[in-house]
Amino acid sequence: MLCNTLNAAHFTGPGKDFAKHRFPAGSATSPTSLARAGKARRNETWDWTQPISQPSGGQTAEGGVPGKAGGAQTVCGSFAIELCEMSTQIYETAASGPLKKDGRMKKAFFMIIFLYSLCIYTFGQDIEQTNAAQYRGVSLSMVFHNIGWNALHSITYNYGLNFIGAGLETWAFIETGLDWKWRNTAYENNWLSRCGIPGLYIAYTVPVFAPAAAYITGRIIKDERLQITGLALVQALALTFGIQSVLKMSTGRALPGIVNELDHTRSQRADDFSDEFNWFNMNFIGGWPSGHTANAFAAAAVIAEMYYDNLPLKIGVYTYAALMGLGKSVTVHWASEVIAGALIGYAVGKTVGKSYRGIMGNRENRLTFYITNNSLGVIIRI
Repeated sequence: MLCNTLNAAHFTGPGKDFAKHRFPAGSATSPTSLARAGKARRNETWDWTQPISQPSGGQTAEGGVPGKAGGAQTVCGSFAIELCEMSTQIYETAASGPLKKDGRMKKAFFMIIFLYSLCIYTFGQDIEQTNAAQYRGVSLSMVFHNIGWNALHSITYNYGLNFIGAGLETWAFIETGLDWKWRNTAYENNWLSRCGIPGLYIAYTVPVFAPAAAYITGRIIKDERLQITGLALVQALALTFGIQSVLKMSTGRALPGIVNELDHTRSQRADDFSDEFNWFNMNFIGGWPSGHTANAFAAAAVIAEMYYDNLPLKIGVYTYAALMGLGKSVTVHWASEVIAGALIGYAVGKTVGKSYRGIMGNRENRLTFYITNNSLGVIIRI
C-alpha cells in the first residue's frame, strides 16, 4: 500500500513522463513491479500473530536473538526492512537520473526511513511489554521441593556423622569442663557478653527477612537463581527449626546464665551445672543445640551451595554464621551447644542447597525413580 501511495504521489505531475521512460511498465525497478513484489512477499510470509521462523544457529530471520524483545523478531521487522530495501532501491535509481535534483524522491526516501524507525520502536515496545507480562517467575510452591527427602537426608547427611559429632562433642565439653570454663570467661568479662547482645536481635530478624528479601528482589530483577535461593532458605530454616525444636524439647539442658535473653540479667550460681539436663521438658526455646547458630549455618550452607562460583560471598556468609555462634556462646548458650548447632545446621543447609541447586541444571540427580506401563526401577548415576 505504501508503494502504491508513493507511485500515485511521486510519479505524477512534472515527473510523470520521466517515470514512464525511466521505469517502463513491467520492469523490475518500476514502482508497480516493486509494489507487486512486496505484496507477493507479504502474502507469502506475513503472519501478524507468529514470530518469524528461525534458521539454524538460533538466530531469527533478521539476525535477532530468540527470546529477546525487539522489532527484528517480528513480522513488523521484516516489513520494515523490506521498506528500507525498497526505498534504497528507488532512491539509488532516481538519484542517478534527471530526478536527482527533484527533492520529492529524497523526501519519499527519508519518509520511508522514518516509518521504518517508528515501526521498529512501536512494535518493539509492545513486544517488550508482552514479554514482561508473560514473565511469571519462580512459583512459591517450589518451597516444598523434595521437602520429605530433604528432611530425611538432612539427618543422614554425611552418614549421620554431623548429628553424632554434635552429641559427642557436647559430652566431651562437659566431661573436660570446657563448657564451664568458657562460660565463666564470658561471665567474668562483661564486655564479651555485651558484644554478643546485638547478635540476639540479629538472630531473630535475619532468618525472617533474608528469604523474603532474596525472593522479592529476584522477582523484581527477574533473577531465577536468587528466587530459588530465597525459597531454599525458607525450606532450610523451616527444617532446621523443626529438628532443633525436637532436640531442645527432648534434652532440656539448663541455660548457662551468662545473660538472660529477655531482661539481660545474670545467674548467681557458682557450681558447675553444665551437665544438667531436664529430659523431655517440652521447652523448645532454650537448651541444646543452639537454634540460632543452626539457622545461621543452614542459611550459609544454602547460599554457598547455590552460589558455588562466588568465593567472596561464601566467605562472607560463613563468617556471619561463625560470628553468630560466637555471640551466642558468650550470652545465652554453652559453647558445646553452639558447635552442635553449627554441625546440625550445616547438614540441613547442604542437603537443601544441593537439592535446589539441581533445579538450576548444574547437577543431575544421582538417584531417580522411574515407572512405565510394564516396569519400574531405580537409576543410580555414579
